[in-house]
Amino acid sequence: METNANTLCQRILQQCQRQHWYAGDIDNTARFNESGRRYETYYDYEGNEIVIDNDPNDHPRKTSFAYPPATEEQLLATERLLGFPLPPLLRTLYSRLANGGFGPGHGLIGALDGFCEAGDLLDNYQSHTQRSRLIVLADYEWQGELLELPETVWHRYMLYLCDWDWGAASCIDSQTNKVYIRFPSERNLHYYLQLQNHSLEEWLEQWLRGELHYEPPQADASELDISHLRLIFEAGPVKDTDEEGD
Repeated sequence: METNANTLCQRILQQCQRQHWYAGDIDNTARFNESGRRYETYYDYEGNEIVIDNDPNDHPRKTSFAYPPATEEQLLATERLLGFPLPPLLRTLYSRLANGGFGPGHGLIGALDGFCEAGDLLDNYQSHTQRSRLIVLADYEWQGELLELPETVWHRYMLYLCDWDWGAASCIDSQTNKVYIRFPSERNLHYYLQLQNHSLEEWLEQWLRGELHYEPPQADASELDISHLRLIFEAGPVKDTDEEGD
């Protein structure tokens, strides 16, 4: 297992070197160059031309990770605060490569003091444990490939891996090592879990092959429940006080 983990770390590093990008895929500035939007021109109030380079050659993430590898102290503190061990491969990625910030989506969420675009691993986990009832997934019935759950419950051993936008995130069950995608349900205050891969290793292999992506489900507009939305214009237009006096 350790040999496989070391080999996988080496391949991930080679992928970063080959792509000249050491951060999350979604944030790769090369997309601007590929779409012909590398340079944008603006003019200030005095008419001076300002050119913005959206894919600068000296971008720091083109040559190195944003975070150093996690120390053993950081990993032990993370596990102590979680109350259970980190998945072994995830632990290796943190200690051998960087404390998050690279890979699928916006990048792997880091352990304590690591990459934290919207909170690190602990922040995200504790945000659920402090407001949710902890459950075990095996106690719930799946609807085919999907499990719909209310926002008030969270699996005891589920950790966020990365964010995909659109309210979606990949998560790992630290007990089974299975990776799930969490995304909003059509029902208010509910979310779906869907199996994304049977192991973290397979999930990363899929990413290395360029096959790991996420697109939000396309909802039928006729099926959307908007009854809970309050339209800002439902009270009608504001009357002009001058008209009222006429």
